[in-house]
Amino acid sequence: MAELVVLGLDTAWGVSVGLARGGHVLSRAWLDDSRRHVESLAPLMAQVLERADLSLAQVDELVVGLGPGPFTGLRVGVAAAQTWAAVSGRPVRSVCSLDVLALAQSRRGGGPSRFVAALDARRRELYWAVYDAAGARLGDPQVSAPADLPDLPLIGPGALLYPTAGAGLEAGWARRLAVGATTGTDLDLAAVGDLVRVDAGLMAACRLDLPEAGPEPLYLRRPDATVPGPRKSALPGPRPETGRPPQEPWLGSTRQPTPSGLKTEPGTSPSPGARPAP
Repeated sequence: MAELVVLGLDTAWGVSVGLARGGHVLSRAWLDDSRRHVESLAPLMAQVLERADLSLAQVDELVVGLGPGPFTGLRVGVAAAQTWAAVSGRPVRSVCSLDVLALAQSRRGGGPSRFVAALDARRRELYWAVYDAAGARLGDPQVSAPADLPDLPLIGPGALLYPTAGAGLEAGWARRLAVGATTGTDLDLAAVGDLVRVDAGLMAACRLDLPEAGPEPLYLRRPDATVPGPRKSALPGPRPETGRPPQEPWLGSTRQPTPSGLKTEPGTSPSPGARPAP
C-alpha cells in the first residue's frame, strides 16, 4: 500500500505549512507574521510541495489547525482546507493547534508532569491549555490574561511574550531556547523553530496521534468585526403625552410668534431689532 502524502496547515498565529509522507516530514515552511495570512498561505504551500517534488493533486489528506486563534487569521487556513476538500473530494482532519505544541513537548521527553501550552491571543492575553507529560490535554482551551494562568511551566510562542506567566518557562524548553540564542534576545529560528511556532510538519506526520478537534474553529471570543444592528433614526421621536391640547402651528398662519420678553400692542408685531421691555 502506498504511503499517504499529508499536508498540514495552521494559521492560529502566523502561517505554518508542512508536508509528510508515511509519518516522515518532507518539508516545512512558515511565516512569523500574524497579519499576512491571506497573501502568504498559497505561496508557502507551493514552496513545501516544490521542495518535495510533489503537486497539490498528489496530496491524499490535509490536516488543519483549528486554533484557538484570532478570527481573521484562523479562518484563512480553515477556508483553504474546506475549499481543498470540496474540490478534491479528499478528507480533512482538524486538530487543536495547542495540541501540536504539547505533542512536540512530549516527544522531547524529560519534561514536567503537567505544563501549559500557550499562543498569543493579542489584547495582552493568551490562548492556553493544560497538558500532562504525554501531551494529553486536561480540559478545554482557555483565553485569559497571563496573570490568570495556572502555576505550571509554560511552553509555546506565548511563553516568549510572557516568560514570567504561570510558573515561568519550562526548564528543558528554556534550555533549548538558550542553545538557539545568538546575541541578546535574537534566536536561531532554524534550530528552535518547533519551540516557537505550531509545527505543521509534525502535525502532518503525527496526525493520528492528535485528537480530532471537531468541525468548528476555536475562536473562544467574539470577532472584532460584527454585523451592524438596525440604524438609529436621527429624527426626534413623538413627544410624550402631556394632557394639554397641541399648540397651533404658525406655519401658514398670518399670526407671528412673539419672542419671549417682547411686548406688542394688539394687531402689531415686534419690529426688527426690538429689545425686551424692562
